[in-house]
Amino acid sequence: MKVAMEIGDQLEVAIVSGGQIVGSLAIQLNSVVGAKASKPGRPAKAAAEAAPAKRKGRRKLSPEAKARMSDAQKARWAKKREAKPE
Repeated sequence: MKVAMEIGDQLEVAIVSGGQIVGSLAIQLNSVVGAKASKPGRPAKAAAEAAPAKRKGRRKLSPEAKARMSDAQKARWAKKREAKPE
C-alpha cells in the first residue's frame, strides 16, 4: 500500500509540473505573437486600397489580334491532328 501511495504522489507531482510547463509555453507563445504584432515596419494596406480597380465593360481586341489568335489556334489543331495516330 505504501508503494501505491508513493507512486500516486509521484504522479501528482508529474501532473503539476506538466501543467506548469504547458502554462509557461503558453506565456512564451503569447509573448512571441505579441512581439510579431508590434514589429515596426510598413503598415498593411487597407482592403480598399489593395483591391484592383474594376474594369468597365468588355475589353476589345483589334481585328489583327483576333486574326493572330485564330491562326495560332488553327496551327495548334493542325499539329495535334498530325501527331494523332490513326
